[in-house]
Amino acid sequence: KAGSVRGADRHVLAMASEVQEQCRNMFISKERAWRKAAKAESELANAEAQNEALHRSLEEITAQLRHSETRTELSMQRTKQTLARLQANMESVIGSRAELQSELAAAVVSQREAQEALA
Repeated sequence: KAGSVRGADRHVLAMASEVQEQCRNMFISKERAWRKAAKAESELANAEAQNEALHRSLEEITAQLRHSETRTELSMQRTKQTLARLQANMESVIGSRAELQSELAAAVVSQREAQEALA
């Protein structure tokens, strides 16, 4: 009977050792899972920070583009106004030239008439 008790004790000890090993493996697995979760959380925080930085950069670029677009539109308006003034000046010069040519032609006719009258 003592041998069977010792055999039972060994069996209980073996089962206890097996349970202890399983507990240790579960603890190790739990620790690995916690480390993986902490790493994933850190990576997520980094990704969110990068996303926020990219969002701010995008907002800055958009603001710069709007500002540049406004400046370009103002510049184009000024250019159109300048071109309109130049065109008006050219038309005025062309009109003045036509008047001068007409006056010159009239003067030439008057000079011929005066020469003929003197001759």
